[in-house]
Amino acid sequence: MKKLILTICLSIFTVSNFAQVGGGSVAGTDPISTSMAKTYAVTARGIHAIGVNPGLLTWDVKNTVEFTAMFPAPYITIRAGFDFMTLDEYNYFFGGSDQKNAKGEKVGKYLTPEDKDRFRNLFSTGGLALAQTSASMFAFVVNTEDAGSFGFGISDMVSFKVKIPQTFADLLLDGNPAGSVYNFNGLATDMWWLRKYSLSYGMDLDLFDKRDVLKTSAGISLNLIHGFMYFGIERINTYLETGPNFEITGQGDLRAIMSFSNSINANYGFDSLANKSETSVGFFPDPAGTGFGIDLGFGIQFDDIWSVGVAMSNIGSITWKSQAAEFVSDGPIYLDDILSQQQRDSLVSKIKGEGRYIDEFSTGLPTVLRIGVSAQMDKLIPDFFTGHFLVAFDYNQGFNNLPGNSTKPRFSLGMEWDPMPDGWFPYLRTGFSFGGDDVFGWAIGGSFHIGPVELMAATSDFHYIFTPNKTQRVSFSFGSRWHF
Repeated sequence: MKKLILTICLSIFTVSNFAQVGGGSVAGTDPISTSMAKTYAVTARGIHAIGVNPGLLTWDVKNTVEFTAMFPAPYITIRAGFDFMTLDEYNYFFGGSDQKNAKGEKVGKYLTPEDKDRFRNLFSTGGLALAQTSASMFAFVVNTEDAGSFGFGISDMVSFKVKIPQTFADLLLDGNPAGSVYNFNGLATDMWWLRKYSLSYGMDLDLFDKRDVLKTSAGISLNLIHGFMYFGIERINTYLETGPNFEITGQGDLRAIMSFSNSINANYGFDSLANKSETSVGFFPDPAGTGFGIDLGFGIQFDDIWSVGVAMSNIGSITWKSQAAEFVSDGPIYLDDILSQQQRDSLVSKIKGEGRYIDEFSTGLPTVLRIGVSAQMDKLIPDFFTGHFLVAFDYNQGFNNLPGNSTKPRFSLGMEWDPMPDGWFPYLRTGFSFGGDDVFGWAIGGSFHIGPVELMAATSDFHYIFTPNKTQRVSFSFGSRWHF
């Protein structure tokens, strides 16, 4: 009975396996923003303003053209990890014991009641696991003296987020004793692969008396979104109860939706006539969903010291049509004979739901409000700082919990130091981030110029170098930018 319940729960947890894929927030952050703990509302300027704050497209522009490409290094940012378990805790619970049997083999570790309580507490507020990879394949900005700045960019984001309720820890540790009730409504899963084609425009405005305000600007990005893959649990209120004679009752209540590009072999299992062709993604796969989004941005520089940036990004939605399907469960659950194959099959079916193709469904984009303020500290306190020293503070508020986004506000503080302006010494950057789906992060990074090329690298989890056993996430970011 215990094995059956665990199997059922695993079928819920791995509900994404309904789509057995063969083979292989929408804007990702650039290495400069990553090194400043994703502080970008007023510091992502020029080409880095695409997808963040198009109102800053004309800021700090010293060249007619700047672009990023695959050479010498494409923009890539990768981050993955948990918010509920450290490396130390993983090794404690899953690393086995130091004891050995008579054959010299390691034996399993038996958890004490205190160990079990400690494991449960890891999931007390729901354990969050996430992974995100973003890449900019190509982007450029052309600056004109009178007509403003024009930009274009192509970026990809693959993001996965799952929240694991304490129910799974209880089942793993206790099985299903008589009288137990397990509710799975805390489970949440979303994953997608999106590509954004952005056409951006920014211009300086003459809104205020130049004696009080040095610069004002506004911008807009029009974004064509291609989605190549989506899976999400839209609703789950399934629960199981074990009676005094170990009969299982409950209610199946689940809706999971998914869509995959025709370039991906997605076998949902319910269609025996489905095409079993090999996955062939390529560089430009067929989109599974198409959408449109808008980014709006504004910037104002009050003097040589203070600047403010405000942006609303990813306003829009995606309609998914290719291989669109749903798995729905809505009915009572009952099992009183574990030896009955019919009852076991019925139970599993009620848990995972019945699948069918649907015409289409829609999802939003990871819409977010960004507000940032920065101070040029070398001009505020000129006798204290050498070179150029910028400090910025950001507030980011997401409006949904789609991959790459969170309704929990996130705050960050970032710093950038150029100790030798017009010299050979590299830029040094650092920052701290709090809130959102992130655990605390201390970021660090830098960049240097070789002729017209700027090379950049960063990590948003530098602090784990000092406490490796407390590691919860790993990340790195790198890229290059050309100036002409």
